[in-house]
Amino acid sequence: MQSQNPGSQIGAAVKVLATPEPVRQACARADAAVAKLRFHEGLRHRWPQARTEAAVREASASALCEGARIDISELRQAAADGSLAGRVEDASWAIGVGALAAQLHLVEVMAPLNVRGRRGRRAPVNFPALLAGLHRDACVGLLQLGLIKPDQVGLPLAGAGQEKVERARVLAAAAGPAWVRAALVHAELSDAFAGPSGVVARAGARWVMVNGGAEPTGVALVSERCGRDGLGYRAKLRAYRRASPDGVGAWIAWIVEAAAQGAERGADLALEVLGQKLAK
Repeated sequence: MQSQNPGSQIGAAVKVLATPEPVRQACARADAAVAKLRFHEGLRHRWPQARTEAAVREASASALCEGARIDISELRQAAADGSLAGRVEDASWAIGVGALAAQLHLVEVMAPLNVRGRRGRRAPVNFPALLAGLHRDACVGLLQLGLIKPDQVGLPLAGAGQEKVERARVLAAAAGPAWVRAALVHAELSDAFAGPSGVVARAGARWVMVNGGAEPTGVALVSERCGRDGLGYRAKLRAYRRASPDGVGAWIAWIVEAAAQGAERGADLALEVLGQKLAK
């Protein structure tokens, strides 16, 4: 008898993890919020602007998760003038500009909205290569300040980090609800790299949501709750790492609920873009 391959085993596990009522309810709320966002008038023609603004806000939230509170108008200006590779003199800004570079990288590889045929597709993305690129992005400012070593950049930590990236790779391609897979990818990657691994984890999870079809707009602000409720975020992540069924389930439900709230906030963003009312 042939043994199941890892992808099949993980796909089966994902389906089991999607069955608890709190997870099912969170997934249903996220689906409903994304359904409203997907056909928002603000995304009909101005989805590129909305995605860029979402990248800025996601970067701000992701940096906050790392303990760096950044003026979002400065991030917005950096995105507009392409100054991501400029001189960095402050550790908080290094984290912020790295998070922004990672989020803008995601925008580049997302499939376009409201475009049919070949123009509406993107070449397949190698997930481990994407993660390596996101880590390089996240470290762009930290390298300047000497806060991370060059030989640590773009590579998972030896041993456990490599194993976690491999699990994330299998999860990204596995069967089962993309919301649940993204939550698991997020947790696995949260400490898989040196330095700003959380930045990579949040960006990688967002990619799984978008690429897996759960959140195709790329506009949902899925990390805002993580930044706003850092204590709750870290507590649920610790519960996941204890590997108990209740802890893993609580993490998944919390993160998927964060995505549902993020989709609702994405609709607000789309309305702002429609009215061209973004703060300068």
